[in-house]
Amino acid sequence: MKKIIRTIAIVILVTLLMGIIYYAVSTSKFSFKKADSPRSYKVSKGIGRDVQVNRDNPTMVKLGSFTTNMSKNGKVGKFVITELSAHTTDSDASYELKERNILVRDIIIKEMSLKTFSQISTNRGKDQIKANIKMQLNQVLEEGEVDEIYFTKFLVQ
Repeated sequence: MKKIIRTIAIVILVTLLMGIIYYAVSTSKFSFKKADSPRSYKVSKGIGRDVQVNRDNPTMVKLGSFTTNMSKNGKVGKFVITELSAHTTDSDASYELKERNILVRDIIIKEMSLKTFSQISTNRGKDQIKANIKMQLNQVLEEGEVDEIYFTKFLVQ
């Protein structure tokens, strides 16, 4: 009789211990994925200023809208309002741009604010801005790269 009670107590304790371990593992935020698993990026709805990945074509990324003062020998002058998009080599690069939204915006604003009206008023000047932004974004990307930068809006006031 004592042997049966002891066996039942052990079974109950083992079952309880297994339940506690299962609960702890299933509710843990610790990741049990392999270290070499592909990087995943969360996708969330963004406001108009955030980097947005095109759901139908994840290699197209809307980088946002920007209003930037142009350089004018330390004086307040004209400003440029732009919207930019990018095409990337793969969706990993797109989602990485989204994750690095603040850095992307900083790169673009710095590049735009270095230019004067005479530099951006020509097609050559616009192409130079796009090339500089592309180069700087590719320097910070770990996954894939930016193929092309597109102006979707360009207004100087």
